[in-house]
Amino acid sequence: MQELNTSYFSVERMGGTTAFEVTGRIAAAGNSNERRNYSFTDKWPINGINYYRLAQTDIDGQLVYSSTIQVEHQQKKLIGHINNPAGDQLLIRVLQTSTPFILSIFDMQGKLITRSVHTGLFITEDISKLADGMYLFSIEAREMKEQQKFVKLRGF
Repeated sequence: MQELNTSYFSVERMGGTTAFEVTGRIAAAGNSNERRNYSFTDKWPINGINYYRLAQTDIDGQLVYSSTIQVEHQQKKLIGHINNPAGDQLLIRVLQTSTPFILSIFDMQGKLITRSVHTGLFITEDISKLADGMYLFSIEAREMKEQQKFVKLRGF
């Protein structure tokens, strides 16, 4: 194995869309006559089938793609990442491709404040009218339901 004028490797994933997107980037050795092992872990795989390929970018900008591999991922969670504390918008990264998602927001006494339906892997909910404080939201999709607390802070 030999690396010659290699700048970096990009790990690309296609899952839930029709286009590859870069999920990670790894610096290359540049030039090496020794066998080198590189690794990358996709922290946000899509539930179901993910297609991955490696793009090698050389120092001169030339690009070479590997063959595409298929990896099946069975996600047990719905909620990936949220902005917490939240300002006027609650932003939620969903880990499942099944849609639609039902988002419900409750106060800490369990009273339903709002319920809305969303599609896609990113949910944006206007919470500008909520008073500052702690809230609970739940996301439901098919037979799955997950909830999490968040803090609303004005001007954050």
